[in-house]
Amino acid sequence: MAVLFRGVGRVFIPEKNRFIRFVGGQYSTDDAAEIAVLARKYEHDAIEPTQETIKKKAGRPKKEPANE
Repeated sequence: MAVLFRGVGRVFIPEKNRFIRFVGGQYSTDDAAEIAVLARKYEHDAIEPTQETIKKKAGRPKKEPANE
């Protein structure tokens, strides 16, 4: 389940050796390493996954069959 965090700026995630950034004051993740760091300092809520919050797989999109 994803967690929605509210904040401003960037936060370093040491386990991933990278920064995350709040966009529009929000950041959503289901990564345990990110949640562990962010939950200590930022306001958060659990959210139900929707089409908008589900991360798409990398790669080419599947071709849709033509409706002829």
